[in-house]
Amino acid sequence: MAHHLAELIETAERSEGSERQSAENRAVDLILKLWTNRRALPTPADPLAGYGPAIKVLASMVPGADPWRVYGRRETSDDLLREMYAALVHLVMSGLLLTRGPEMRAIDDAEWQALTDEERQLVAFFERWRAFFATPVPNKADLKGLYEKLINGDFESLEDEPAPSRRSEEVSIDLEGERRAILSHVEVFQERLDKLVEKWRETLADDIAGETDKRSDDA
Repeated sequence: MAHHLAELIETAERSEGSERQSAENRAVDLILKLWTNRRALPTPADPLAGYGPAIKVLASMVPGADPWRVYGRRETSDDLLREMYAALVHLVMSGLLLTRGPEMRAIDDAEWQALTDEERQLVAFFERWRAFFATPVPNKADLKGLYEKLINGDFESLEDEPAPSRRSEEVSIDLEGERRAILSHVEVFQERLDKLVEKWRETLADDIAGETDKRSDDA
C-alpha cells in the first residue's frame, strides 16, 4: 500500500494537466482511506495516540461531564468545589482558544468523513466553546446563568449539532476582535475566582469557630 501511494505521488510530480490532477486525486483518496482505517492496519498508525491524556482532560470539560454537578444545589464546601471547577474549566478553555484558536481552520467533507466519532465530537466541542467565548461579554448579571448552562450541558447536545465548518473555502475571522472578546470573559472568570476565594475564607472561619465552640462545650 505504501509503495502504491509512493507511485501515485511520483506520477503526480512528473505529470502535467489532467494526468497530474488524476494522480493527485487518487493519492489524496488513498491517504484518507488509510487514515480512516489507521487503527486496523497491520502496524496501527495513530498520530493522536500521544494526545490521549489531553483528550481525556478535554472530555471532562464537555458540557454535562462536570463530576461535581450533583452538588449544585447544596450550600456546602462541595458546592464551592463545583463552582471553582466550572470557573477553572472556563479559564482553561479560554487559554486554549487564545493560544490555539488562530490555528483552527475549516474542515472539508473528505476530511470530516475520515474522522472518528470521538474526533468529530472534539471538533464540535471546540467550535461550540469558540462561538461562545468569541462573543463579547453581555450583561454581567446574566453571565452566571449562561456559564451554568454551558458547563451543565443545558444547551442542545453536541450530537444534535450539524457537522461544523465542513467548508473547503477559508473563513475570514477577526482574530483580534475574537481574542479581545475571550479576554473579556477571562476578566469575568477572574472576578468569579476572587469571590470563590472569599467564600472559602468565610467557610474556613465558620469551621474554625464551630470547632472552637465544640471544644468549649466538651470542656
